[in-house]
Amino acid sequence: MKHINGWFAIALSLVCSCAMAGERPPSRYFAFISYAGAPKIDANEFIVEVANPDVAAQFEDILRHRVMHPNIAFEGRVVPGRTIENAAWPYHLDPKSVKVGSTGALDECDSTPENIEANLTDVGGRILPGGWWCPWSMHLSREVLR
Repeated sequence: MKHINGWFAIALSLVCSCAMAGERPPSRYFAFISYAGAPKIDANEFIVEVANPDVAAQFEDILRHRVMHPNIAFEGRVVPGRTIENAAWPYHLDPKSVKVGSTGALDECDSTPENIEANLTDVGGRILPGGWWCPWSMHLSREVLR
């Protein structure tokens, strides 16, 4: 019986370690600051949740080498609804949609956090077609550690 229990324990630990190996790393959070418009929230800070570890590593690298990259844009899909990290804003970004830089047309996807808040019902249509936001007026300021 001890022999069977030992094999069972080994098999169970292998299954658990394989399941853990397939888990995604936790999201990381980065703060961007906008100086456009009247400051509403600590110089208009907006926290971006990043689910993709490669994108998070790019933001981390940018923070380390700030002189080389003084103003880096991000792109992501706006989702109505508050989150803990952006409790003051009535929207957030889909963490899986966030990427460094922008592929969109600047005149279509650039906006301030306040403008999105004021026109949230129009996001995805008249404002920010498809819901994509690429705020060129924002600056990466820090990683938010949890």
